Amino acid sequence: MNVARVLHLECAMHHRSRTPSSIALIVAIAAVCGCSGSSPISGSPLQGTVQGAPFRAQSAALFNEPQGGNVYVVAFDTTLSGCQWPASGGRNVQVHLPASDWKTDALYSVDSGGPLTASLDGGGVTSGPNSSVSASATGQLEVVLATAQSNDTGVVRLRLNAEVGSDSVEGQVTVTDCRD
Repeated sequence: MNVARVLHLECAMHHRSRTPSSIALIVAIAAVCGCSGSSPISGSPLQGTVQGAPFRAQSAALFNEPQGGNVYVVAFDTTLSGCQWPASGGRNVQVHLPASDWKTDALYSVDSGGPLTASLDGGGVTSGPNSSVSASATGQLEVVLATAQSNDTGVVRLRLNAEVGSDSVEGQVTVTDCRD
């Protein structure tokens, strides 16, 4: 019997007498079955607000971290030329993760204290409301399609919220593998 049917029967049995124990049982069943209520990350183009201004990803790339062992995905509001970082900097969204976590059909929590970290970056703007101060962010990264080698293209979905302020982004972007 599927979980939805069990919950439906449980609700029907207790419709007239909703005791705290029956409600607790229903909540426990839902929690065990992963019915957390969290919505899937949007498959719409990656967009939102970065440094107080509208952001829409035009391109994204996967790079190796200089220290080794980690990779990072960067979504830019400008178009990349090959695997060259845009000369103007461009506002961007970055997620850093262990290279071993770069795999297809993987969903991760992003937290400033965990192995995956993220930032929403002003990209070289040094004054005014859109200054380049990088804001740490938390949320989720879903690797829809990982790449295996340089110049392959993959797909990620992000849902990130700045830890301070109201900046946030959500959506999907195609990623070019720029690892050596």
